[in-house]
Formats: sequence, C-alpha cells, structure tokens
Amino acid sequence: MIAVDYVRKRDIAFSSDTVSYAVECLDWQAAAVMRPGWELLASRALEPNIYMEAAFALTAAEHLVEEAKPDFLFVSANIGNGVDIRLIGIFPFIRPSAPDRFVSGWLPKQAALGTPLLDREYGAAALDQALNWIQARYPNVAGICWRLLERHGPVASRIVEWANFKEMAVHCFDLGARAKLLIGTDVETMLRRIMSRKHRKYLHLGGRRLKALGVLTYNRHSEPEEMHQAIECFLALEASGWKGRRGTALQSRQASDAFARAMLKEQTALGKCYIDTLAIDGKPLAMGIALVTGHIAFLWKIAYDEAYADYSPG
Repeated sequence: MIAVDYVRKRDIAFSSDTVSYAVECLDWQAAAVMRPGWELLASRALEPNIYMEAAFALTAAEHLVEEAKPDFLFVSANIGNGVDIRLIGIFPFIRPSAPDRFVSGWLPKQAALGTPLLDREYGAAALDQALNWIQARYPNVAGICWRLLERHGPVASRIVEWANFKEMAVHCFDLGARAKLLIGTDVETMLRRIMSRKHRKYLHLGGRRLKALGVLTYNRHSEPEEMHQAIECFLALEASGWKGRRGTALQSRQASDAFARAMLKEQTALGKCYIDTLAIDGKPLAMGIALVTGHIAFLWKIAYDEAYADYSPG
C-alpha cells in the first residue's frame, strides 16, 4: 500500500503550450461510455493492469460492490490543438467517509493489483491532473492511498516522484512480493532456479504416476465456443474443493458467480482470457484461468481435484 498525505505541498502543475487537459468524474454506470477510449489506454498503459480495465472493473462494480460504489476519474489530453484527443489516465476511487479521511484508490474484489492506468507518454501529467482534482474536490482530506501496487513499478515510481515534487510525505505499508514468470524462461530452467532438486524430483515423479493412471492431456481453451464449457467446468471443480467447503468458491455466492461468468464472457470476446486444463482420460485434474493484456498474463484462479492431491496436479 502506498499513501500520499497533504501535510506539506506546493501548488505546481505540469503544463504544455500544445496540450490541454480535462478531468471528468463518473459513477460506475456512466463510466461505461468511456469503454472505447478505455481499451485504447489499456493498450498504451505505462504499467498494464487487467484488473483496472473496463471488462473487469465495471463488472466488479456492478456485481461485487453492495455499498460505497466506486467513482472513476478520467483524465483526457487535447494534443496538438484538437488534432488528437485521448484518454491518458483512469483513477477508480472511493470517496472519503469523512472530510479528514483518506481518499482510497479502489481495488475491486477478486483483483490482485490496484495500479491505476496511466498513458506511457502522458502518465505524469495524468497523475498530476487527477491528484490536483482530488485535492481541490476534497480540500480537507488527509491524503490518498492505493492498495496492492508494484512497489518499484513505473506507476508507483511516478506517484513517489509527484509527491516528492510537491513536498508531500509518502508512506508504504504491508510490503510484499508476488510471483512473476518472465517471457523466454523455459520450464526446466525456471524450476531449477526456484526449487530444490528434491522438490523437482517429487514433481517429475508425480507426473509419471499420473501417466500410469491413464491418458494425461494438457489443453488450452480460448475460443468462445469452447470457453463456455471450460468456465462451467472450472466453477464446478473449484466448488468441489476446500474453497467450496469454506464458502469462498466463486459459485458459493450469487454475486461472485454472476461476476465471474459475465467478466469471463467479456474477456473471452475481447481475446483476453484462456483456461488451461490438465486432464486424465478427459477428466479435469487441474485448471487455471489467465487474464491477458498486452504481453502480460495474470494467473487469476487455480482449481484442482483434491482426490489427486498427492500427485500435485496444480
């Protein structure tokens, strides 16, 4: 979590003779009209985040939020005297509950990253315009905070640079790290780097034992006609395990079930989703859902058949 407070500040703004900016605040329903520009911004994002794209964020706002629905702050740039008008920043946020409280960057439920979308070229200006708008709209607010940012990522770095430039204090909380697999890393090299020889041997043994039970297959589903069945299969597989028993599976609640179906259907139509399946004799043992934006895939959910837990199919 990164928080910027307004204890000390200087009123300095980014400006350009050839660029003018506009900031518009919309609720989650009205924000749907921004989808075309939203998609273009996602393709130009300084730091890609599938969870802040329209298909995920607006569907989450509709199904997963009962109270304190988010607002969406859109920053647009008029470049070259009207020749190019583009969306350069999107900041979902929750209004402060009291005048002296923090404005919170909204993190959708079921999301693993809270980074707002910023344009690669105009991200600094978008950040400046948005945070100045928040400061003007909520003059007594203590500050603004974001949850689950990549601490050393480009967006977090821009936030820290902005705060330092304005002489504001920055605080970091709940520091942690998430797993990342870099493109070009083959599986064996990766396993040798992150696992002990004993653990790798155990995994290979589990694979051989599975093959002895029947025909072991690995498939990737991404086409709309096959994704519907794969989604249903995943939801059932997840609900059959410990998440189902704890009541945290997607199917356990009507809201999360409706969200998952609607979101995955839209992501599939956009070509931004696939489901991997490990099966034996056609029966799924483990499944994983990945959400894709640009050259980055976010592994969203994993489920496995607990009857085969000793084989580590996940």
